[in-house]
Amino acid sequence: RQAVSLPFVEHLAPLLAASHRPSSCITSVWQIWAALARKRGANSPEEALFWRSSFPPSFLSSPSCVGMAAAAAAQSAASAAAAPSLLLRSKILVIGDAGVGKSAIVQMFHSKGTHYPKSYVMTTGCDFVMKELKVPDTTTTVELHIYDCSGQSTFTELTHQYWGGVNMVMLVYDATNEESFENLTGWLEALRRKMPERQIPGVVVANKIDRGERVRVHTGKATEFARSHELDYFQVSALTNSNIEEPFLHLASLFSKMYEEKLGIVKEMM
Repeated sequence: RQAVSLPFVEHLAPLLAASHRPSSCITSVWQIWAALARKRGANSPEEALFWRSSFPPSFLSSPSCVGMAAAAAAQSAASAAAAPSLLLRSKILVIGDAGVGKSAIVQMFHSKGTHYPKSYVMTTGCDFVMKELKVPDTTTTVELHIYDCSGQSTFTELTHQYWGGVNMVMLVYDATNEESFENLTGWLEALRRKMPERQIPGVVVANKIDRGERVRVHTGKATEFARSHELDYFQVSALTNSNIEEPFLHLASLFSKMYEEKLGIVKEMM
């Protein structure tokens, strides 16, 4: 449809109308016109010209024509609603100490809460998952490419190979393990050494908040750390599937906003 021009439709339409072609052929013309109308916008001069000259008046006013036009318009609208108007892709690193629950968070998010790892399996290198999220109140969908990286120093050289081209970061710590929180600074510094040319946006995620009295890192301290590094802060529990989607949804929304801002800058330069 994108390759079909309006003059072509104007030429074809009256021929079909005059030759008594099957209604399916004429409906196809209406579908092409609907696509062109959406592209050019309603009430465009081309649309008005099409309505005036393409089909004979007797055909335009016939019940079959009106019905086919309505059906074609409804089909075009349904197709437009079914597919996202904008699809973005974002590479996300999930990093932090070993045993803080990075893989559990990623697997629970990816499986919509149906797959919690019952036993600890050490990640070697990076595990990759992909999932789409629709940004609320927009027609934008973000395809998250999530790299769940090992927290073991043994695999540092291997995991750093996956850090190139990252768009966003998720720093995870165990709320019951203060050392894992303190080590976030080192993880963040390592990422910035790898990509010194730009600031990587992202989130700080406290896992295992369901542990109650065993929690050692208090919210105020973690929030201040996140704010000082221009990151956002979230509390989750992979075990209870509490708040798991929120940090990922925030990253998708943030990435969409960054895209719109960059697009605006480009438009101003044109």
